[in-house]
Amino acid sequence: MTMPASSASDPYGAIAEVATDEARLAAIVKSSTDAVYSRDAGGLIRTWNPAAERLYGYAAHEIIGRPVSTLVPDGAKAEERLIHRRVFSGERLEHYDADRVRKDGSIVNVEITVSPIFDDHGRVIEASTVARDVTERKRAEALTARFVANAAHELRTPLTALSALASALARRWDTMGVDHRRELFDAMERQGERARLLVNNLLELSQLESGRLKVDPVPIDAAEAAERAAELAPPPDGVSLDVSVREARGVPAWADPLRLQQVLTNLLTNAYKYGGPNVRVEARDDELGVQLAVADDGPGLPEELIAVAFEPFTRGGKTGSAAGSGLGLAICRATLEAFGGTISYEPEPSGGARFVVTLSPPQ
Repeated sequence: MTMPASSASDPYGAIAEVATDEARLAAIVKSSTDAVYSRDAGGLIRTWNPAAERLYGYAAHEIIGRPVSTLVPDGAKAEERLIHRRVFSGERLEHYDADRVRKDGSIVNVEITVSPIFDDHGRVIEASTVARDVTERKRAEALTARFVANAAHELRTPLTALSALASALARRWDTMGVDHRRELFDAMERQGERARLLVNNLLELSQLESGRLKVDPVPIDAAEAAERAAELAPPPDGVSLDVSVREARGVPAWADPLRLQQVLTNLLTNAYKYGGPNVRVEARDDELGVQLAVADDGPGLPEELIAVAFEPFTRGGKTGSAAGSGLGLAICRATLEAFGGTISYEPEPSGGARFVVTLSPPQ
């Protein structure tokens, strides 16, 4: 009977098989997208894969032989020493979040698993670390937490008002006149509508950012889209609207017509509410694509809000009595990005605000 090459009767075959396994394992570690490195009992780094170099910025020859504490911020070194002792006592520590220091001194958020490596006698001789960059995950979690907190705050206002109005009606129904009751019911209707619009906006923004809201981009005439928006959102009394689209007439652009109308209507409505007495809609052919702009001669955005103008729940200082949610510009940006467009804010040199929508050429 022929024995397999890896049997005890052929030790060289077994050695070759072990060598092949080690080479395969080394190749897996080398090609891993996670940082993988090891330390000895003294805490000195012994191995370092390419992903570790990309994550931390150190080449293997720069970091091997240096203490693993090189990667640990000063405030976390005591915790790292505790981890070292626990792992070299045989414990495996899985999926804990930590801050680590790159070569350039910047901090990176990582998810770390540290595992003991045993010899044939069960002694821990080294510890391997697998680290994954979770900076974006942490950022997304923070944004989500802030979004939820802001949404709860915005909803609390109309819901609190509704509760107070309902309580007043219940307590004083028999003593208040018909006109007073009607005033309270009207106020309840306004607060209910405010809550409904906020919930609708939250759902729309969520669908846009998750890619669940369907868009149907087609070639359009941007000048016609601007003119149509001006017709659908005429200015209120005391505000003039100038439409200048001749430069873009006949120039095709790529957009979902319905969604684009929603964006332009939102920008026009904002200009009427918060801008000056003169509003302009412009369209022109640009080297970056077709640009549509809504501008006004009002106060413009405060300097401190320009960088965050398109983030959810951002509102300017001049809101007056308008009960906006601060979601409009965020929805505009997410809508345009869904079909390849962009939006930006430009302060007008002579004062006022200018929002520029850029649409790509037809695909």
